[in-house]
Amino acid sequence: MNIHEAILRRHSQRKYIEEPIPEQALSAFLGGLDNIPLLHKSHALTLRFLSYGELRELFPKHYKQFIYAPYYLLFYGDREKEVLQNVGYLGQFASLWLSRNDYASCWQVVKGLEQTKWSEEEELYRQKMAEAFLEEQNGSKLELTSDLVEAPKSLETTQTSAEVNTSGDETLESVETQETENKSADESEDQTQEPLVELIAEEKLDDILPEGLHVFTRKPLEQVLAFGVPDQRLRQGRPAARKRINALLITGSPEPSLLFRNLLELARMAPSEYNSQPWRFWVTDYCIHVFLKPARLFGSKLRHDNEELAMGCMLANLYTACQLKHLELEIRIEVEPFKPIRDLEYVMSLYISDPLSD
Repeated sequence: MNIHEAILRRHSQRKYIEEPIPEQALSAFLGGLDNIPLLHKSHALTLRFLSYGELRELFPKHYKQFIYAPYYLLFYGDREKEVLQNVGYLGQFASLWLSRNDYASCWQVVKGLEQTKWSEEEELYRQKMAEAFLEEQNGSKLELTSDLVEAPKSLETTQTSAEVNTSGDETLESVETQETENKSADESEDQTQEPLVELIAEEKLDDILPEGLHVFTRKPLEQVLAFGVPDQRLRQGRPAARKRINALLITGSPEPSLLFRNLLELARMAPSEYNSQPWRFWVTDYCIHVFLKPARLFGSKLRHDNEELAMGCMLANLYTACQLKHLELEIRIEVEPFKPIRDLEYVMSLYISDPLSD
């Protein structure tokens, strides 16, 4: 199955068999996700891969809410619209890879997951996981303090490279260490080893925590991607019906060109909660302006979060469609590009060009 077919055929799968995905395939899958740049690079996001057994150990109070699957992707980051769009963006790339390789996936929301209160036993387990993570990364151990385990509730985050990191201005004032002074080669043998991480007040979080460790100091978002080998005994599902492109165009928008119509055809196949399809478009000769139409009924913060995630899924489809046609896509956040449009929220503008054209 090619990527175009995967976009058209991908659907949610809620039943899986207990058959492991080969280790080589899992490694390629996770490695590929690590190399995908974020949609919003200044809003960091970390992915955590867990098996069902690890999930039960880490979330004993919540695991029964999860759809049973052999594997899960959890997302760690601040509860902001840009972060949630990043979640949908990366999650959709993950779903498409799985579909292309005859695996399946399903988005789900686990309510209260980010408000998890760790018991003493759970805290110890998390610390052991963090230590194992560090040993795997650099062969070193880090003694976690309560200040690290209970991370600040609000952190401003940035992305500093193609890999996903966190950074913030929050400080850890209660922890003090002293720098190891430079010693001569003759004296260094008698000195204790320099600490792996020096915790200094007023220092940024990304300078304090080794790369990836913040996974264990912050709580996950409620949106989770379950995946695995689908149960073939069930009838094969089909993608839910989607709105036609004309129904997704904002009233007054120019008619899209054949090229843009083909791009939107794949974009509209993205998943959304209750198949709400919250995306709306205003097109020009060279740009697609993207808007979000929030749900009117039963609106809530969580519902709006899921709409932002759906927008990220749609943008992943649109980016993939551009790649298939060898088009360049530039994302811009315009400053007041339109007068306010009733019941719509401006998201971003997508400038599309053909690098081979004059």
